[in-house]
Order: sequence, then structure tokens, then C-alpha cells
Amino acid sequence: MSKLQYKVSEDCIGCRACVDVANSNFDMNGDNIAYLKKQPEGKDEEQSCEEALNVCPVNAISVQKMELSDADIEPVLANSIIKTTLDAYPQLKPVLVKISPKFKKLQNPAMYNTIARFASFKDAARLAGISVCEILHTLNKVLGVEDKLVQQMPGCITTLKEDEIVVGEEITWEESVERYIYNSEVITELMDKVSKLKPQDNLVIISVEKPNALLKAAVGLGLKINIEKNREYRVSIFNAKPEKKDIDWKERKDEFEVLDVRTLKTNPFDIILKRSSEIEENDGFILKQNFEPTPIINMLNEMGFESIIESKEQDGVWVYFYKKPISENVGKKDNDKPSV
Repeated sequence: MSKLQYKVSEDCIGCRACVDVANSNFDMNGDNIAYLKKQPEGKDEEQSCEEALNVCPVNAISVQKMELSDADIEPVLANSIIKTTLDAYPQLKPVLVKISPKFKKLQNPAMYNTIARFASFKDAARLAGISVCEILHTLNKVLGVEDKLVQQMPGCITTLKEDEIVVGEEITWEESVERYIYNSEVITELMDKVSKLKPQDNLVIISVEKPNALLKAAVGLGLKINIEKNREYRVSIFNAKPEKKDIDWKERKDEFEVLDVRTLKTNPFDIILKRSSEIEENDGFILKQNFEPTPIINMLNEMGFESIIESKEQDGVWVYFYKKPISENVGKKDNDKPSV
């Protein structure tokens, strides 16, 4: 027995042809891009989806015939992690946005690599203010495994006591005087602040409801937290890592953010230059390239960077760039001046 799995790629141009011939299976999102809202069920829908595939002018629709052993997909449950699920089934991203425009925030890199990395679909339902069952049924219908979800009811909405996972500790750090109000409108901004919290820095957040998604992300990032509950929640988040200035950059270079330009079809010069301009002093980034980018290395060295080049056997060339503090650059320039 086999099963057909349809997908819509990012090549879609928004012509709506697939929706016109198979509106039970395809729809348009808020950005006028087609997405698959459910896998075909029965011969009629299979024929409509096949017609949609053939009518697409840019071949953005694909289909894979999977044997039953390969198609044995486990359903998405309430305690499924968002990023893990979306990485495995990227076709679900536009489906989530269609369920609620609030999920579009998950496309923000700061959100996707922090909250989505640790939060569950139950957390997502709270953030969007909708039923978790609505999310689960919609996503599993797209994957063609809604029947499995139904079979697991009411187990599909159990969370393995996930709300008890996050436990705070006593405050042993100096707190910032600033206070931030947590709600769905500013969660992207707050998550960006949490993900970029510098060593020995602190954030204090006030929330009417327990901010479970943000707490999970903070714990996942290795941050310390204190939780107090009175009329509202008061959450103190602290980065206990030692300040970078106390650690030689060569010992922490593997913690730098990665800029991988190996798959780009255009010249990455502007992207690399922009990234280097955003780097703060005493910090750096890792450039992954297929070859040793000598011109870039020379240019950034002139701009106050140091670099280390490593050739990875099966992973191209890695260049570790470190932005020296201005005092070091000034000292070096002064030393380079000829004596008179």
C-alpha cells in the first residue's frame, strides 16, 4: 500500500491556479503564497491534486509516493516541540500562519531559534489565544494523519506536566532597574533581548500570565531565572556566564554566530560586510566558505578584525573573525608609527 504526499515550495508565484482546481487541498496565505492545507483523501481529491501539480506554471508543487512503512508519520501532539516539527515538515509553516497571523512571528529568526526551539504547540495555542485542538487537527490533516490523532484522544492534548518543568531559584545577582511588560504584542522584542542577553546582564519581566514559552527558552539558553507570583508574575532572567573580556577570544571562538555563505548563488560580499559591521567589539562570527576567502580576510583585518582559518575535512573552510576593542586597534596603530 502506498500514500501520496504533496508539498508546495517557496517557488510559488501566487497565481492561484492550484486553488482553482483543488480548493479542498490548496489555499493562499496572507502573503499570497499557496500552501497545502490537507493531503488528498480519496480518488477525487487525488485527481484534483494531480491536476494542480500539472497546472502549476513554475513547478512549485511536488508529490512523493511513499510506501506505508515510510509514510508511518507520528501525529503532532500538544507537547510536540514547534521547531522540531517545523524542521521535519516545513510545509506546516504557512498552515500555522493561516490558523493565526500571530504565528507569523515564528518566522523571525530570534523567535524561531529560541521560543520555537523549546516551546510546545500548547504554548503556541496560549500565545495565539486559540484552542490547541484546532492547531493539532489542522496540522495533522495536512500530514494526512488526522486519524492517528483521533485514535490518541484524549492523549493528544496531554503535556507530561510540561508546566512544571520550569523551576526558578533565589536571586543571587544584581538586577536591572528596567522593567518589561510581557504580552503577545512584544514577545518578539523580548525574546530578542533574552537571546542576546550579555554575560552578567539581567532582565526583569512582568506578566499577567505565566510566560511559559519565554521561560522554557531562557532555561534552554542556559540562563538563570527567578519566578515570583503575587497579583502578577515577576520573572528575573540572568546570564551567569563570565564577561567575555575575561576569556581569550580563541578559547570562545566556537561560540560565535555562524554565517554560512556556501550555498548562495550570488556574491556574498555585501552580506559578509553587513554582518561584520553589526559585530560588537570583543565579539566575532564564523564565516563558512568553500574556499579560503583571502580578499575578505585582508579587508576585515584592515578594519580591526583578527582571524583564524581552519579547513574542515568535509565542511569547507571556516574563518573565525574577532573584532578587537578600539583600544587595541589604537595601540597597534600607535606602535606602527615610526619613531622621530
